[in-house]
Parts: sequence; C-alpha cells; structure tokens
Amino acid sequence: MVRVPALMAREHKELHEHLEAVAASGGKTGEAAVRLEQALAPHFQEENRFALPPLGLLPSLVDGRATEDMRPAIEMGRHVEKNLSRYLEEHRNIKRAAAELEAAADAEGKADARRFAAELRLHAQQEEQLFYPTAILIGRYLEQQLGGR
Repeated sequence: MVRVPALMAREHKELHEHLEAVAASGGKTGEAAVRLEQALAPHFQEENRFALPPLGLLPSLVDGRATEDMRPAIEMGRHVEKNLSRYLEEHRNIKRAAAELEAAADAEGKADARRFAAELRLHAQQEEQLFYPTAILIGRYLEQQLGGR
C-alpha cells in the first residue's frame, strides 16, 4: 500500500532517461551528464525507498483513513527526518553538477541539455519544499493515529 505515486515514479524515470540522452550526446556536455548521473542515481534510489512512498498515501489520508497497512510510512517519515540534512547536501552536490552541465551545454550550444539542468534544479527545490516535509508530516500523523512502535 505504501508506494511511490505513479506520477512521481514516471517523473524520476523521465529525468533519468533524459539524462541518459544528454550523456549520449557526447562532448563536455555528455561528460558532465555522466557526472550528474553518478550523483543522481543513488539519491533517486534513496528517495524512491523512503521519501516518496508516503506521498502515495495522501488521497487515503485526506479521506480520513489511517490503517495498519500504512504503518511502514511512519518509519519512512522518521528516516527522511533523520537524514534530511544528508538529502539537502546531496541536492547541493546535484545542483553543482547540474550547473556544470548547464555551463558545458552553453559552451557547446546544446539548449536541450541546458533546459534539462534547469528543470532538475526546480525538481530538487520541489522535493526540498514539498515532498520531504510532507513525508515527515505523514509519518508523524500516522504515528499519532496508529500509535508508535
């Protein structure tokens, strides 16, 4: 029951596929894309394991349903809260790598790669401002409703 919302899973998949295409474009832009992917891949895996699955519960929680099969989201929320500073540091590293990609793309006239880097920075902001706090709040709410263990 606790799983990444389909829309978010698709967005991460599309970001990864777009980054692969940029890497395949070669040159300094391609090299920068490979470095960005090295920072991004483990971060996405972590998010898909802990930060994003609780968000899939939002429709049920809005309907007032907090059930035992949602209990894993409590620990996921705790994990996000405990590791939030690491997530934010990873985002700083990802944003630096995206800036390097953007600079390489500018130098090589690859507008699509430049746009991708800008989109990725916005994606990171969205996670920082919305997704991480929401995952934490969902965990806290479920702990209140279901009791902690």
